[in-house]
Amino acid sequence: MNGSTAVPGGASGTGARRQVVAIAVAAGLLVLAAVAAVLLAGSRTARYAPDSPEGVYQQYLAAFRAGDYETAYASFSARVQAAMTLSAFIDEAAGRGDGDANVRVWIDRTDRTASRATLHLTLERTYAAGLQSSRYRYTDEVRLVRERGAWRIDERLMGTEPSYYGPP
Repeated sequence: MNGSTAVPGGASGTGARRQVVAIAVAAGLLVLAAVAAVLLAGSRTARYAPDSPEGVYQQYLAAFRAGDYETAYASFSARVQAAMTLSAFIDEAAGRGDGDANVRVWIDRTDRTASRATLHLTLERTYAAGLQSSRYRYTDEVRLVRERGAWRIDERLMGTEPSYYGPP
């Protein structure tokens, strides 16, 4: 015997440690990739034909959120425009600020006849204060009518919420 003994944590211990570190790094990268995939998939917006009821609502909401109130107002039916003038719509919209910016909207389904459509929506509103945030999810419906060959929103809306201007 030459008097040598195996030392715990020697060369073979270093290799095992490296292997554990490599596995942990790989697992961490997989978790990050999965989180990124979920976030990217959740942020996709469905695109609808512009002349469909869903497309009309989508264009209305995009115009409203962009502050293009004239385009948003043009999405309303004649009945809604008779009940609320463009200037009243703009005044109320401007007074609301960007409260609609924290609302995500999903169109779950559409009930449709030749002249009427009802969009069934799920909305998710996010509230944030400092480092705290919370989400509130609810459902709603938006009615549309077909006028002169085009779909029009037949409810007084301010973004995703009802307008409180004048009588119903």
